[in-house]
Amino acid sequence: MNNDEYTVGYVLKKIEDSEPDTEHSKVIFKSEEELEDDNLKSGRRDWIILSEIYGDRYETKSQLFHLRNYLQFKLHDGLEETDNFKKKCYRYIRNAALILYIREVVFGEKKEDLQPLVKEIEEYYINGGKINTAYKIAKKSISN
Repeated sequence: MNNDEYTVGYVLKKIEDSEPDTEHSKVIFKSEEELEDDNLKSGRRDWIILSEIYGDRYETKSQLFHLRNYLQFKLHDGLEETDNFKKKCYRYIRNAALILYIREVVFGEKKEDLQPLVKEIEEYYINGGKINTAYKIAKKSISN
């Protein structure tokens, strides 16, 4: 099965025993989400509320936690485990750290191949890019 055929259920199963983050997702989280999350402590984002409920024992600042909860919310809202992950979920994700995590952990792309995108995203944010707008960079095709 190629990653265009992955179902939501398959992705949930695949991430069960995965690392909570990758090196790349940690780097981009610092640039992208951590500042935003600090600004949103008022509780506007569901995953921040869950993070506060579960605390550090569940590595709640991880992309694994973020992805698992995102998919669980989608299932609760009517998505089926048999639905196509790329068409029903991935295409709507606008978080570069999470996209890089998915590309490496779920889709199996090589860390080394993703490195140029990480550098480009870092530069984008250093040069004043707005928070959570680097997703187009994170979703770019990589040339081998």
